[in-house]
Amino acid sequence: MVQGPFDGWNKPESPDRRRFRVLLVILVLLGGGGFILYRSMRKNESEGPKGTAGPAGAPVVKTEWTTDEIASDPEGYLKWADDNIASQLRQREEMLAGLSERKGQLETRRNQVAGELSEIETLHQRLEAAVRKAEAEDRWPVRVGTRTFEKDKATALLAQLPKQIELRKPLAQDYETALNAMSEHQAKLQSDIVSLNLLREKIALDVERVRLNRGVGELTKLSRSSQEISSFAGLVGSSAAEAPPAVGGTAGIQDLDSLLK
Repeated sequence: MVQGPFDGWNKPESPDRRRFRVLLVILVLLGGGGFILYRSMRKNESEGPKGTAGPAGAPVVKTEWTTDEIASDPEGYLKWADDNIASQLRQREEMLAGLSERKGQLETRRNQVAGELSEIETLHQRLEAAVRKAEAEDRWPVRVGTRTFEKDKATALLAQLPKQIELRKPLAQDYETALNAMSEHQAKLQSDIVSLNLLREKIALDVERVRLNRGVGELTKLSRSSQEISSFAGLVGSSAAEAPPAVGGTAGIQDLDSLLK
């Protein structure tokens, strides 16, 4: 019996043939990236399911989704992706809060150092002028602001103050360098938080698209979310590894009150 061109169309399709047909549609939809996804999927299948084993009796925590798994449960994949993004978001918010607190402490100390430096520089300038006048007129003690200095004390201070000024200048610069680095790190975390929040909004829209249309065509949109999600992988570790430059030592620095005693 001669078969017509449509004979056999109603016969049950084998699982292998159906799977091949779905893969073919996916590869066409994803274009150039389809081959890479196909190879990745084949590798995942040969290595078995990806996940992290929990305590005895606990379910395996998924760390990857294959293309077939996304196709069969796109809403589950998006929920998993949103949970991962939410976790990264919390980590960055915690890091930002800790960084902001440390930066505030450093700014307080920087302001103290800058204030001491300015006060000592002003005292040195005024004392130097007062001593020159006292020596020219041979009139002692000299008065600078509310303080009065005998000749020996004024001469000793004029020798000590320049050294204290030079010791404080690099320390003040170290604080500025550290604070600038912290500001850059702060801006990076804030940018990440904005990007992650936007990505969660995109995922929420993808969920609605999947609910409205669960066809294979949705895989094209889902692949976009998958790529954006993967681009954030590892950033938490690299961000945590960054640290502001160390502030220099304070050896030899004396506070103004001890100098004036």
